[in-house]
Amino acid sequence: MVAIPESAHPLVRSAALGHVVTLNPDGSWQVTCVWIGLDDGDIVFASLSPW
Repeated sequence: MVAIPESAHPLVRSAALGHVVTLNPDGSWQVTCVWIGLDDGDIVFASLSPW
């Protein structure tokens, strides 16, 4: 587990969106825009699929 620094909490609680980046089998990037937040100190995120 990675602790979220207290200094990052205001950003996580703001309306800013986060980005999750993964690699496809061919090595290309897949970037997904996500909503982020805190739940009892844990970071949580959600996204909507276009299909």
